[in-house]
Amino acid sequence: MEKPLICAVNGPAAGAGLGLALMGDLVIMADTATLTTAYAKIGLSPDGGVSWLLPRLVGLRVAQELLVSSRIVSAEEAREIGMITEVVPAAELKERVREAAIALRDASPRALGAVRALLLSSFSTTLETQLELEVRAISPLTISPDAKRLSANFAAKRTRKS
Repeated sequence: MEKPLICAVNGPAAGAGLGLALMGDLVIMADTATLTTAYAKIGLSPDGGVSWLLPRLVGLRVAQELLVSSRIVSAEEAREIGMITEVVPAAELKERVREAAIALRDASPRALGAVRALLLSSFSTTLETQLELEVRAISPLTISPDAKRLSANFAAKRTRKS
């Protein structure tokens, strides 16, 4: 998928629901919401991509602890350990997610898609290979209409600030 995925968490997310939330490129969570793996408490192993996503976001040791304990993680702790992007007051969640979507609306879908693909590939490639993938991704983007438009907008804003 080329476009970034924004996930909003407005309550408890457990098990596969946690997996769905972790799949987001931006994960915005209400301050009253919670996360838990829940598997150990119900005698199951992870599903929904949790065993793949969680260690990549929080590191192996924290992932092990969360999966073994099934403890509940507050929104603030989830942000601190890297499970989510942002915490907002529950009453402001819908508006904040809307603002995030609007901010991404004018970005280049092809560039955002390249960012997503490069980040995911970075876990299974060497630095040398990743550098090659970056060159292959950026080269066609440099002549795209989106890059020309967005670069001109960026330059105009810098000129006005000078």
